[in-house]
Amino acid sequence: MADAYFHLALELALGSRNIAEATTAAKRAVSLEPKRLDAWHLLALLSSSRKDYAKALQICDVGMRQSAWWGVLEDIDAGREPSEFPQDVSSGAQFFDLAITRMSVDGRLRGYEASLAAHQRLFALYGCVFGPVVAAEDYSGGSASVSTRHAAASHTSGRRSLARSLLSRSVFSKHSRFHSHSGARPVPPMPPLPVVEKSASLSDSVVSGDTEPKRQRSMPHLRSASREGSESDIPAEAYFDTADGSHSAHSDIDGREGAYYSQVATRTTQNQRVAKRSLCLLWLTSAAAFVVLERGEEAAKAVSEALTAWPESPSALTMRGQLSLSQGRHVPALNDFHAAVSLEPTNIRASVSLARVEYLLSRRDVALGLLKNTTRAHGWSDPEAWYWLGRVERELAGEQEGAGNEHLIRRALEYTTYALDLETTQPVRPFSILRFPEQKPTEW
Repeated sequence: MADAYFHLALELALGSRNIAEATTAAKRAVSLEPKRLDAWHLLALLSSSRKDYAKALQICDVGMRQSAWWGVLEDIDAGREPSEFPQDVSSGAQFFDLAITRMSVDGRLRGYEASLAAHQRLFALYGCVFGPVVAAEDYSGGSASVSTRHAAASHTSGRRSLARSLLSRSVFSKHSRFHSHSGARPVPPMPPLPVVEKSASLSDSVVSGDTEPKRQRSMPHLRSASREGSESDIPAEAYFDTADGSHSAHSDIDGREGAYYSQVATRTTQNQRVAKRSLCLLWLTSAAAFVVLERGEEAAKAVSEALTAWPESPSALTMRGQLSLSQGRHVPALNDFHAAVSLEPTNIRASVSLARVEYLLSRRDVALGLLKNTTRAHGWSDPEAWYWLGRVERELAGEQEGAGNEHLIRRALEYTTYALDLETTQPVRPFSILRFPEQKPTEW
Protein backbone atom coordinates (compact mmCIF):
# COMPACT_ATOMS: atom_id res chain seq x y z
CA MET A 1 0.00 0.00 0.00
CA ALA A 2 2.88 2.38 0.66
CA ASP A 3 3.98 2.02 -2.96
CA ALA A 4 0.47 2.84 -4.20
CA TYR A 5 0.21 5.95 -2.01
CA PHE A 6 3.66 7.13 -3.13
CA HIS A 7 2.85 6.85 -6.83
CA LEU A 8 -0.54 8.47 -6.26
CA ALA A 9 1.14 11.42 -4.56
CA LEU A 10 3.73 11.67 -7.34
CA GLU A 11 1.08 11.70 -10.08
CA LEU A 12 -1.00 14.27 -8.21
CA ALA A 13 2.07 16.51 -7.94
CA LEU A 14 3.21 15.96 -11.53
CA GLY A 15 -0.05 15.62 -13.41
CA SER A 16 -2.35 18.15 -11.79
CA ARG A 17 -0.23 20.15 -9.30
CA ASN A 18 -2.72 19.23 -6.58
CA ILE A 19 -0.32 19.92 -3.74
CA ALA A 20 -2.81 19.40 -0.92
CA GLU A 21 -3.96 15.92 -1.96
CA ALA A 22 -0.43 14.92 -2.97
CA THR A 23 0.81 15.87 0.51
CA THR A 24 -1.92 13.75 2.12
CA ALA A 25 -0.97 10.72 0.01
CA ALA A 26 2.76 11.19 0.67
CA LYS A 27 2.17 11.38 4.42
CA ARG A 28 0.20 8.15 4.20
CA ALA A 29 3.09 6.51 2.34
CA VAL A 30 5.71 7.45 4.97
CA SER A 31 3.41 6.36 7.79
CA LEU A 32 3.05 2.91 6.22
CA GLU A 33 6.75 2.59 5.35
CA PRO A 34 8.88 4.97 7.43
CA LYS A 35 12.18 3.88 5.86
CA ARG A 36 11.09 4.73 2.32
CA LEU A 37 13.43 7.58 1.34
CA ASP A 38 11.74 8.51 -1.94
CA ALA A 39 8.45 9.13 -0.07
CA TRP A 40 10.25 11.43 2.39
CA HIS A 41 11.93 13.11 -0.57
CA LEU A 42 8.58 13.75 -2.24
CA LEU A 43 7.12 15.09 1.00
CA ALA A 44 10.04 17.53 1.30
CA LEU A 45 9.57 18.72 -2.29
CA LEU A 46 5.86 19.23 -1.66
CA SER A 47 6.65 21.38 1.38
CA SER A 48 9.12 23.42 -0.66
CA SER A 49 6.44 23.96 -3.32
CA ARG A 50 4.34 25.66 -0.60
CA LYS A 51 7.43 27.81 0.19
CA ASP A 52 7.55 26.31 3.67
CA TYR A 53 11.30 25.80 3.60
CA ALA A 54 11.67 25.32 7.35
CA LYS A 55 9.21 22.42 7.23
CA ALA A 56 10.94 20.98 4.15
CA LEU A 57 14.31 21.10 5.91
CA GLN A 58 12.87 19.33 8.92
CA ILE A 59 11.34 16.62 6.70
CA CYS A 60 14.70 16.07 5.00
CA ASP A 61 16.40 15.58 8.36
CA VAL A 62 13.74 13.15 9.62
CA GLY A 63 13.82 11.17 6.37
CA MET A 64 17.60 10.94 6.29
CA ARG A 65 17.65 9.60 9.87
CA GLN A 66 15.61 6.61 8.67
CA SER A 67 18.50 5.46 6.48
CA ALA A 68 21.48 3.36 7.52
CA TRP A 69 23.67 5.99 5.83
CA TRP A 70 22.79 8.58 8.47
CA GLY A 71 25.54 7.28 10.75
CA VAL A 72 28.10 7.79 7.96
CA LEU A 73 27.02 11.42 7.56
CA GLU A 74 27.22 11.95 11.32
CA ASP A 75 30.81 10.67 11.30
CA ILE A 76 31.65 13.07 8.45
CA ASP A 77 30.15 16.00 10.35
CA ALA A 78 32.12 15.04 13.45
CA GLY A 79 35.38 14.87 11.49
CA ARG A 80 35.76 11.11 11.95
CA GLU A 81 36.46 8.51 9.32
CA PRO A 82 33.41 6.21 9.10
CA SER A 83 34.31 2.76 10.37
CA GLU A 84 31.42 0.89 8.74
CA PHE A 85 29.52 1.42 5.51
CA PRO A 86 26.14 -0.01 4.45
CA GLN A 87 26.44 -2.45 1.57
CA ASP A 88 23.54 -1.14 -0.56
CA VAL A 89 24.70 1.43 -3.12
CA SER A 90 21.12 2.06 -4.34
CA SER A 91 19.94 3.22 -0.92
CA GLY A 92 23.11 5.31 -0.65
CA ALA A 93 22.29 6.99 -3.97
CA GLN A 94 18.80 7.84 -2.68
CA PHE A 95 20.28 9.18 0.55
CA PHE A 96 22.78 11.29 -1.40
CA ASP A 97 20.05 12.72 -3.64
CA LEU A 98 17.93 13.64 -0.62
CA ALA A 99 21.00 15.37 0.85
CA ILE A 100 21.28 17.42 -2.36
CA THR A 101 17.66 18.49 -1.99
CA ARG A 102 18.29 19.40 1.65
CA MET A 103 21.16 21.64 0.60
CA SER A 104 18.94 23.34 -2.00
CA VAL A 105 16.25 23.94 0.64
CA ASP A 106 18.86 25.26 3.03
CA GLY A 107 20.01 27.71 0.37
CA ARG A 108 16.51 29.11 0.05
CA LEU A 109 16.09 29.29 3.82
CA ARG A 110 19.45 30.64 5.05
CA GLY A 111 21.01 31.93 1.86
CA TYR A 112 23.36 30.29 -0.63
CA GLU A 113 26.48 31.61 1.04
CA ALA A 114 25.61 29.67 4.19
CA SER A 115 24.53 26.56 2.26
CA LEU A 116 27.89 26.36 0.50
CA ALA A 117 29.34 25.05 3.77
CA ALA A 118 27.41 21.81 3.19
CA HIS A 119 29.11 21.18 -0.15
CA GLN A 120 32.28 19.90 1.48
CA ARG A 121 30.45 17.27 3.51
CA LEU A 122 28.56 16.17 0.41
CA PHE A 123 31.80 15.59 -1.48
CA ALA A 124 32.90 13.36 1.40
CA LEU A 125 29.51 11.62 1.41
CA TYR A 126 29.81 10.98 -2.32
CA GLY A 127 33.14 9.25 -1.75
CA CYS A 128 31.62 7.07 0.98
CA VAL A 129 28.61 6.04 -1.13
CA PHE A 130 30.22 5.53 -4.52
CA GLY A 131 33.79 4.66 -3.54
CA PRO A 132 33.58 0.94 -4.47
CA VAL A 133 31.82 1.76 -7.74
CA VAL A 134 34.49 4.23 -8.85
CA ALA A 135 37.28 1.93 -7.65
CA ALA A 136 35.80 -0.95 -9.62
CA GLU A 137 35.55 1.21 -12.74
CA ASP A 138 39.17 2.33 -12.37
CA TYR A 139 40.28 -1.27 -11.98
CA SER A 140 38.39 -2.49 -15.03
CA GLY A 141 39.32 0.47 -17.23
CA GLY A 142 35.67 1.46 -17.64
CA SER A 143 34.44 -2.06 -18.45
CA ALA A 144 30.96 -3.04 -17.36
CA SER A 145 32.25 -6.28 -15.83
CA VAL A 146 34.83 -6.28 -13.04
CA SER A 147 36.30 -8.68 -10.57
CA THR A 148 33.95 -9.17 -7.66
CA ARG A 149 36.82 -10.15 -5.41
CA HIS A 150 38.61 -6.89 -6.18
CA ALA A 151 35.42 -4.89 -5.62
CA ALA A 152 34.95 -6.55 -2.24
CA ALA A 153 38.54 -5.88 -1.26
CA SER A 154 38.27 -2.21 -2.17
CA HIS A 155 34.84 -1.73 -0.61
CA THR A 156 36.13 0.30 2.33
CA SER A 157 39.45 1.63 1.04
CA GLY A 158 37.83 2.87 -2.19
CA ARG A 159 35.30 4.93 -0.28
CA ARG A 160 37.91 6.51 1.97
CA SER A 161 40.38 7.31 -0.81
CA LEU A 162 37.70 8.80 -3.04
CA ALA A 163 36.33 10.87 -0.18
CA ARG A 164 39.79 12.27 0.53
CA SER A 165 40.46 13.05 -3.13
CA LEU A 166 37.14 14.83 -3.56
CA LEU A 167 37.66 16.83 -0.40
CA SER A 168 40.98 18.03 -1.78
CA ARG A 169 39.22 19.10 -4.99
CA SER A 170 36.12 20.66 -3.47
CA VAL A 171 35.08 24.23 -4.13
CA PHE A 172 36.68 25.32 -0.86
CA SER A 173 40.15 23.93 -1.48
CA LYS A 174 42.90 26.42 -2.21
CA HIS A 175 44.54 23.81 -4.41
CA SER A 176 41.41 22.76 -6.28
CA ARG A 177 42.26 21.02 -9.54
CA PHE A 178 39.22 21.64 -11.66
CA HIS A 179 40.47 19.70 -14.67
CA SER A 180 42.09 16.77 -12.95
CA HIS A 181 39.60 14.28 -14.39
CA SER A 182 40.66 15.06 -17.92
CA GLY A 183 44.21 13.83 -17.37
CA ALA A 184 45.17 10.38 -18.55
CA ARG A 185 45.15 7.79 -15.81
CA PRO A 186 47.02 4.48 -15.90
CA VAL A 187 44.81 1.58 -16.89
CA PRO A 188 45.84 -2.04 -16.28
CA PRO A 189 46.54 -3.85 -19.55
CA MET A 190 43.62 -5.82 -20.90
CA PRO A 191 44.12 -9.57 -21.27
CA PRO A 192 44.52 -10.73 -24.88
CA LEU A 193 41.39 -11.99 -26.53
CA PRO A 194 41.29 -15.73 -27.19
CA VAL A 195 41.82 -16.66 -30.81
CA VAL A 196 38.71 -17.91 -32.54
CA GLU A 197 39.56 -20.97 -34.59
CA LYS A 198 37.31 -21.07 -37.62
CA SER A 199 36.30 -24.51 -38.83
CA ALA A 200 35.65 -23.34 -42.34
CA SER A 201 36.00 -20.19 -44.37
CA LEU A 202 33.09 -18.08 -45.51
CA SER A 203 33.45 -19.26 -49.10
CA ASP A 204 33.38 -22.93 -48.02
CA SER A 205 30.16 -22.35 -46.09
CA VAL A 206 28.53 -20.68 -49.08
CA VAL A 207 29.54 -23.54 -51.39
CA SER A 208 28.26 -26.15 -48.99
CA GLY A 209 24.94 -24.37 -48.68
CA ASP A 210 25.38 -23.63 -44.98
CA THR A 211 24.24 -20.01 -45.02
CA GLU A 212 22.70 -19.98 -41.55
CA PRO A 213 24.31 -17.22 -39.48
CA LYS A 214 26.36 -18.41 -36.55
CA ARG A 215 25.04 -17.24 -33.20
CA GLN A 216 27.79 -15.68 -31.13
CA ARG A 217 25.80 -13.90 -28.42
CA SER A 218 22.43 -15.65 -28.25
CA MET A 219 20.95 -16.59 -24.90
CA PRO A 220 21.51 -20.15 -23.59
CA HIS A 221 17.90 -21.28 -24.00
CA LEU A 222 17.84 -20.10 -27.64
CA ARG A 223 21.27 -21.23 -28.79
CA SER A 224 21.64 -24.05 -31.31
CA ALA A 225 18.25 -25.53 -30.47
CA SER A 226 17.57 -26.55 -34.07
CA ARG A 227 21.07 -27.74 -34.98
CA GLU A 228 21.98 -31.39 -35.04
CA GLY A 229 24.68 -32.66 -32.75
CA SER A 230 25.05 -29.36 -30.93
CA GLU A 231 24.20 -29.00 -27.26
CA SER A 232 24.41 -25.83 -25.26
CA ASP A 233 26.26 -26.14 -21.97
CA ILE A 234 27.20 -22.47 -21.64
CA PRO A 235 27.38 -21.37 -18.02
CA ALA A 236 25.31 -18.42 -16.89
CA GLU A 237 28.53 -16.66 -15.84
CA ALA A 238 29.35 -16.15 -19.53
CA TYR A 239 26.59 -13.57 -19.75
CA PHE A 240 27.09 -11.69 -16.50
CA ASP A 241 29.89 -10.31 -14.35
CA THR A 242 32.56 -12.92 -13.73
CA ALA A 243 34.58 -13.41 -10.59
CA ASP A 244 37.99 -13.53 -12.23
CA GLY A 245 38.10 -10.69 -14.71
CA SER A 246 36.29 -8.57 -17.21
CA HIS A 247 36.13 -11.18 -19.98
CA SER A 248 34.78 -14.70 -20.16
CA ALA A 249 35.18 -17.41 -22.71
CA HIS A 250 33.92 -20.91 -23.32
CA SER A 251 35.64 -23.62 -25.27
CA ASP A 252 32.63 -25.34 -26.81
CA ILE A 253 30.56 -22.96 -28.88
CA ASP A 254 29.39 -24.47 -32.14
CA GLY A 255 32.31 -26.89 -31.85
CA ARG A 256 34.95 -24.19 -31.96
CA GLU A 257 37.64 -23.52 -29.41
CA GLY A 258 38.12 -20.26 -27.53
CA ALA A 259 35.09 -18.28 -28.73
CA TYR A 260 34.89 -14.90 -27.00
CA TYR A 261 31.82 -13.66 -25.14
CA SER A 262 31.08 -9.97 -24.54
CA GLN A 263 29.26 -9.16 -21.33
CA VAL A 264 25.75 -7.81 -21.00
CA ALA A 265 25.03 -4.74 -18.89
CA THR A 266 24.52 -5.52 -15.22
CA ARG A 267 23.98 -3.69 -11.96
CA THR A 268 27.65 -2.70 -11.98
CA THR A 269 27.13 -0.63 -15.12
CA GLN A 270 24.03 0.99 -13.68
CA ASN A 271 25.83 1.92 -10.45
CA GLN A 272 28.67 3.48 -12.44
CA ARG A 273 26.18 5.61 -14.39
CA VAL A 274 24.47 6.74 -11.20
CA ALA A 275 27.86 7.60 -9.69
CA LYS A 276 28.80 9.79 -12.67
CA ARG A 277 25.45 11.55 -12.71
CA SER A 278 25.53 12.12 -8.96
CA LEU A 279 28.96 13.74 -9.11
CA CYS A 280 27.78 15.86 -12.04
CA LEU A 281 24.72 16.90 -10.03
CA LEU A 282 26.87 17.89 -7.06
CA TRP A 283 29.04 20.16 -9.21
CA LEU A 284 25.96 21.66 -10.88
CA THR A 285 24.44 22.42 -7.49
CA SER A 286 27.64 24.21 -6.56
CA ALA A 287 27.57 26.10 -9.87
CA ALA A 288 23.94 27.17 -9.32
CA ALA A 289 24.87 28.61 -5.91
CA PHE A 290 27.80 30.50 -7.44
CA VAL A 291 25.52 31.93 -10.14
CA VAL A 292 23.11 33.29 -7.52
CA LEU A 293 26.07 34.79 -5.64
CA GLU A 294 27.36 36.34 -8.91
CA ARG A 295 30.63 34.44 -8.77
CA GLY A 296 30.81 33.64 -12.45
CA GLU A 297 34.37 32.35 -12.65
CA GLU A 298 33.81 29.77 -9.93
CA ALA A 299 30.49 28.80 -11.51
CA ALA A 300 32.23 28.18 -14.86
CA LYS A 301 34.86 25.99 -13.18
CA ALA A 302 32.18 23.98 -11.39
CA VAL A 303 30.30 23.45 -14.67
CA SER A 304 33.55 22.32 -16.29
CA GLU A 305 33.97 19.74 -13.54
CA ALA A 306 30.37 18.60 -14.03
CA LEU A 307 31.01 18.02 -17.74
CA THR A 308 34.21 16.16 -16.93
CA ALA A 309 32.28 13.84 -14.62
CA TRP A 310 29.51 13.31 -17.19
CA PRO A 311 30.30 14.76 -20.66
CA GLU A 312 26.85 13.90 -22.04
CA SER A 313 24.92 15.75 -19.33
CA PRO A 314 22.17 17.90 -20.88
CA SER A 315 21.83 19.89 -17.65
CA ALA A 316 25.55 20.70 -17.56
CA LEU A 317 25.51 21.76 -21.21
CA THR A 318 22.46 23.92 -20.51
CA MET A 319 24.13 25.65 -17.57
CA ARG A 320 27.27 26.26 -19.60
CA GLY A 321 25.10 27.81 -22.30
CA GLN A 322 23.37 29.99 -19.74
CA LEU A 323 26.74 31.23 -18.50
CA SER A 324 27.75 32.04 -22.07
CA LEU A 325 24.44 33.82 -22.60
CA SER A 326 24.98 35.95 -19.49
CA GLN A 327 28.27 37.09 -21.03
CA GLY A 328 26.63 38.02 -24.34
CA ARG A 329 28.12 35.07 -26.24
CA HIS A 330 25.04 33.98 -28.16
CA VAL A 331 26.59 31.53 -30.62
CA PRO A 332 28.34 29.28 -28.03
CA ALA A 333 25.17 29.35 -25.96
CA LEU A 334 23.10 28.35 -29.01
CA ASN A 335 25.43 25.41 -29.70
CA ASP A 336 25.23 24.18 -26.11
CA PHE A 337 21.44 24.41 -26.03
CA HIS A 338 21.15 22.57 -29.33
CA ALA A 339 23.43 19.82 -28.02
CA ALA A 340 21.43 19.52 -24.78
CA VAL A 341 18.11 19.26 -26.64
CA SER A 342 19.60 16.66 -28.98
CA LEU A 343 20.76 14.56 -26.03
CA GLU A 344 17.48 14.93 -24.11
CA PRO A 345 14.54 16.37 -26.08
CA THR A 346 12.37 16.44 -22.93
CA ASN A 347 14.81 18.61 -20.97
CA ILE A 348 12.69 21.67 -20.14
CA ARG A 349 15.56 23.97 -19.16
CA ALA A 350 17.37 23.26 -22.41
CA SER A 351 14.24 23.79 -24.54
CA VAL A 352 13.31 27.08 -22.86
CA SER A 353 16.90 28.34 -22.99
CA LEU A 354 17.09 27.50 -26.70
CA ALA A 355 13.89 29.48 -27.31
CA ARG A 356 15.29 32.36 -25.29
CA VAL A 357 18.50 32.63 -27.33
CA GLU A 358 16.49 32.39 -30.55
CA TYR A 359 14.41 35.30 -29.30
CA LEU A 360 17.55 37.32 -28.51
CA LEU A 361 18.81 36.61 -32.02
CA SER A 362 15.60 38.22 -33.37
CA ARG A 363 14.16 34.90 -34.54
CA ARG A 364 10.92 35.27 -32.64
CA ASP A 365 8.94 32.97 -34.90
CA VAL A 366 11.36 30.13 -34.11
CA ALA A 367 11.23 30.95 -30.40
CA LEU A 368 7.43 31.00 -30.50
CA GLY A 369 7.29 27.56 -32.10
CA LEU A 370 9.72 26.09 -29.57
CA LEU A 371 7.80 27.53 -26.63
CA LYS A 372 4.45 26.33 -27.93
CA ASN A 373 5.79 22.80 -28.38
CA THR A 374 7.29 22.86 -24.89
CA THR A 375 4.19 24.14 -23.10
CA ARG A 376 1.94 21.72 -24.94
CA ALA A 377 3.99 18.71 -23.85
CA HIS A 378 6.51 18.06 -21.08
CA GLY A 379 6.87 21.73 -20.08
CA TRP A 380 3.21 22.47 -19.38
CA SER A 381 3.98 23.09 -15.68
CA ASP A 382 7.13 25.18 -16.15
CA PRO A 383 6.58 28.85 -15.24
CA GLU A 384 9.57 30.12 -17.23
CA ALA A 385 8.27 28.54 -20.43
CA TRP A 386 4.87 30.20 -20.03
CA TYR A 387 6.46 33.53 -19.15
CA TRP A 388 8.56 33.62 -22.32
CA LEU A 389 5.61 32.44 -24.40
CA GLY A 390 3.51 35.33 -23.08
CA ARG A 391 6.34 37.80 -23.70
CA VAL A 392 6.87 36.71 -27.31
CA GLU A 393 3.12 36.68 -27.99
CA ARG A 394 2.77 40.20 -26.55
CA GLU A 395 5.56 41.58 -28.72
CA LEU A 396 4.16 39.93 -31.85
CA ALA A 397 0.71 41.32 -31.03
CA GLY A 398 2.16 44.82 -30.76
CA GLU A 399 3.42 44.59 -34.33
CA GLN A 400 0.04 43.57 -35.76
CA GLU A 401 -2.94 45.73 -36.53
CA GLY A 402 -6.62 44.87 -36.67
CA ALA A 403 -9.29 43.20 -34.59
CA GLY A 404 -7.14 40.15 -33.81
CA ASN A 405 -4.63 42.30 -31.98
CA GLU A 406 -6.68 42.51 -28.78
CA HIS A 407 -7.18 38.75 -28.78
CA LEU A 408 -3.42 38.15 -28.95
CA ILE A 409 -2.73 40.61 -26.14
CA ARG A 410 -5.40 39.00 -23.96
CA ARG A 411 -3.93 35.56 -24.61
CA ALA A 412 -0.43 36.78 -23.77
CA LEU A 413 -1.76 38.15 -20.49
CA GLU A 414 -3.30 34.76 -19.69
CA TYR A 415 0.04 33.06 -20.33
CA THR A 416 1.82 35.45 -17.98
CA THR A 417 -0.81 35.03 -15.26
CA TYR A 418 -0.56 31.25 -15.52
CA ALA A 419 3.24 31.50 -15.20
CA LEU A 420 2.86 33.44 -11.95
CA ASP A 421 0.39 30.86 -10.62
CA LEU A 422 2.80 28.02 -11.41
CA GLU A 423 5.66 29.84 -9.73
CA THR A 424 3.77 29.83 -6.43
CA THR A 425 3.82 25.99 -6.42
CA GLN A 426 7.32 25.45 -7.86
CA PRO A 427 9.50 23.10 -5.74
CA VAL A 428 13.24 23.57 -5.23
CA ARG A 429 13.84 20.66 -7.61
CA PRO A 430 11.43 19.16 -10.17
CA PHE A 431 9.04 16.46 -9.02
CA SER A 432 10.08 14.47 -12.09
CA ILE A 433 13.41 13.47 -10.50
CA LEU A 434 11.47 10.86 -8.51
CA ARG A 435 9.66 9.33 -11.46
CA PHE A 436 12.68 7.49 -12.89
CA PRO A 437 15.07 6.75 -10.00
CA GLU A 438 17.89 5.50 -12.27
CA GLN A 439 17.93 8.82 -14.13
CA LYS A 440 17.04 11.28 -11.41
CA PRO A 441 20.45 12.88 -10.79
CA THR A 442 20.09 15.17 -13.80
CA GLU A 443 18.40 18.29 -12.48
CA TRP A 444 19.96 20.68 -9.96
